[in-house]
Amino acid sequence: MTVNAPSVNGTYSYTLTASRSGCADQVRTGTLTVSNCPAPTSCEYSGSATVSNSSPACNTPVQLTAACSGADCAGVSYSW
Repeated sequence: MTVNAPSVNGTYSYTLTASRSGCADQVRTGTLTVSNCPAPTSCEYSGSATVSNSSPACNTPVQLTAACSGADCAGVSYSW
């Protein structure tokens, strides 16, 4: 798997879990250090999250929505 390194300087950890039926999972952790990233010029943004139904019945689908407002929303990413 290939992913992009974070765009902010810092030390980051990642975890791998290897699984096989009938065996105990094997968990390994690695670390990477990102440096020489340009400093963001501005952080004028506000994230928000909404849910389509805050009181759903069991086993019914709900929609989660992420949004951004403000001058610096370009490049904002979300994780749930």
